Amino acid sequence: NSMQQDLLLKYTDKLCQQGIISKENAAAFIDAMEIVAELYRNYKNIPKTKIDQISKRIVDMPENNIEIGKLANDIFISKYYFIRKFKKEIGLTPHSFYIQNRIRKSQRLLASKSSVADVAVEVGFYDQSHFIKAFKRVLGITPSEYVCSIEHLD
Repeated sequence: NSMQQDLLLKYTDKLCQQGIISKENAAAFIDAMEIVAELYRNYKNIPKTKIDQISKRIVDMPENNIEIGKLANDIFISKYYFIRKFKKEIGLTPHSFYIQNRIRKSQRLLASKSSVADVAVEVGFYDQSHFIKAFKRVLGITPSEYVCSIEHLD
């Protein structure tokens, strides 16, 4: 945008006049500011595909404990903006989405006759108690009750 370019040149010239940056560094300063402006534009327009890629990573491997801040850094945005954008696109916060997918995977494993303790570890919970609480919070029943309900259906 030529108006933005003119404004950048004007303020760079003022910075040079005030001795804040040297004439020799003016071109490098303008280049740096253009990079910052481009990053800012991209920050506000994160493609849905980036969020879709991250959600697919979570669906494919919910047992992997990836920090929300790391996911945000991977697409060059703040953690809090990432959480808002993810919730807007997916309908859940990244943490809730992780838990939902861990519970879904645990249901498949429990249906294949794995023990509750083994499933807890395999889906990434740090202990069986934490797993049972999360499972009950999401499904309304404990993993053992879930296994019993599957056995009664067979």
